[in-house]
Amino acid sequence: SSNKFNRITVSFSGTAYVRYQNGVRTMGQMKKEGTMINKNANGEFEVKDLKDGWYTFFVQTDKRDYFTLCVYVSN
Repeated sequence: SSNKFNRITVSFSGTAYVRYQNGVRTMGQMKKEGTMINKNANGEFEVKDLKDGWYTFFVQTDKRDYFTLCVYVSN
């Protein structure tokens, strides 16, 4: 059996800005690097067609809270 997921949800009030970059990155690196992700029609951030490997997602809220999430993708 395989343990797979295709969605990560982070809930909070306010506005968020999300970017991602391949590899494991620090928060300091992600403040300057990465590809910005726009919200889809459902108001969710979505990234498709990622290749195998590590990715770092960086979330910044309008209240200047910062989160990094490192994810390993295996197709």
